[in-house]
Amino acid sequence: MSLNNLAVLYGAMGNYEAAEPLYIEAKNIWQEVLGEKHPYYAASLNNLAILYGAMGNYNAAEPLYIEAKNIRKESFR
Repeated sequence: MSLNNLAVLYGAMGNYEAAEPLYIEAKNIWQEVLGEKHPYYAASLNNLAILYGAMGNYNAAEPLYIEAKNIRKESFR
């Protein structure tokens, strides 16, 4: 979680270049440790999508939001 928290801080400061690799690293860790169907992995996708949206990179954000939504939808079944 500390990677994500540091990424949030950098994003809030507008330092997107520092935030992005931390969000990606956190996503990759959750993917490896918990798998692609876990809510924490979905949260990491959502966090990265928020960053991309803040950067104006909507084409990168959209598929991440959709994937996160689908994972969450499946976890409630």
